[in-house]
Amino acid sequence: ALEDRVYEGARNKNGEAEGFGKLQYPDGKIYEGDFLAGKEHGHGVCKYAHWDIYTGQWQEGKRHGRGHHEYANGEEYSGEWFEGRRWGSGTYHYVSVDEPSSRDCYVGQWHDGKRHGYGIHTYANGDVYEGKFK
Repeated sequence: ALEDRVYEGARNKNGEAEGFGKLQYPDGKIYEGDFLAGKEHGHGVCKYAHWDIYTGQWQEGKRHGRGHHEYANGEEYSGEWFEGRRWGSGTYHYVSVDEPSSRDCYVGQWHDGKRHGYGIHTYANGDVYEGKFK
């Protein structure tokens, strides 16, 4: 519920978060950045309770535009977001469960949070797949 969150920062004439501020959620998530009409909007950094960190653009409370998401497991995505999902062009670095120091990398198109369209997947062992993903 809204009353469970703690907000510090600028407000508009309706008392909503607007401008720069910091919002803390009961689950430990913290967003610091720009707000518009009470929602994350513009540029900001969100530190999630499960140790993920997203830095980038927001629109109406969702990751939207360009951004970088570091996942708690060591994986990373840098690229375009649409309404909170990976969408457009981006790069994802995967961590191998068997060998955490070796990483696969996908560079290409995303649709609705999944690899979709043209891309290049480079595997930790050096193998490369280049082509269409769906």
